[in-house]
Amino acid sequence: MFYLLYNGITKENVDIAWCDFTRFIVEDGIDIATHLPGGLFAIQEVLTNTKFYPSILSVCNKLYKKDLLNNIKFPQGYSEDQKFNAEYFLKTEKVSVIDKACYFYRIREGSISKPKELNKKDWEAYLNAYDTFISILSQRFSINTLKPQIILRVSGVFWRMKNFRTLTSSNKSKQFIWI
Repeated sequence: MFYLLYNGITKENVDIAWCDFTRFIVEDGIDIATHLPGGLFAIQEVLTNTKFYPSILSVCNKLYKKDLLNNIKFPQGYSEDQKFNAEYFLKTEKVSVIDKACYFYRIREGSISKPKELNKKDWEAYLNAYDTFISILSQRFSINTLKPQIILRVSGVFWRMKNFRTLTSSNKSKQFIWI
């Protein structure tokens, strides 16, 4: 994976390279591949093309140029990848995408990256991470450019609620309205 990403950065002189990945939902035994388009892209293309979601969120499938990491710290807390990537994307012009799934991402019950049912603190952190991602990127990119990311994140909330069986209690409608 890192060999391919390193070659993607050095051969094309881009700011970041990332590869496709497969998500595996442990409880259901389901593999979900993202099927990224491979090639070279301007960061604006990546932000507006829905095919790059959800691979855009994570750091595990990316390689970053060291000289662009100045003044970017990896935050602690929930969904820290998004804040880190947003700050890095402010400095990014060109992206190399490898259309090969080189990373296998396990999603399981009890994971730190999954909001718990009725745990308001987890859901606030989860939703705040999405908001932070958009807020940081809006320093450079227009809302029109970010609109696909906003729509995908709202859809992502509903996807999580369904696939992680987040809303399972008798208070489902109340939880849904709050979220």
